[in-house]
Amino acid sequence: MSNLSEQAINIELGNRLAEMLPSFSKIEAEKTDVIAKSPGKRPDISITGKGRSPVIIEAEFEPANDVEEEAQERLKSRLKNQSLPVESVIALIYPQELRQASNL
Repeated sequence: MSNLSEQAINIELGNRLAEMLPSFSKIEAEKTDVIAKSPGKRPDISITGKGRSPVIIEAEFEPANDVEEEAQERLKSRLKNQSLPVESVIALIYPQELRQASNL
């Protein structure tokens, strides 16, 4: 039985979103050096599109005590090479059962 990490699930979610949202120019998961002036901070998933304000998804396994705080910290930040600030952040809580999923 597998024991999936949060990072592995974030990457898979980012890949699925890229398939579902082809009009967005870039969907990246678990990348560092994405937030301008904060190279060490790593949004779980960032979604960018030409002429659109970037969206960030912050995700944690339940109980996810810090996910809302992390999401709020990302508001109004700027992603590298983006002129518009982040105006939308999604705080996503994964159920513990997802760690054992065999098919995401």
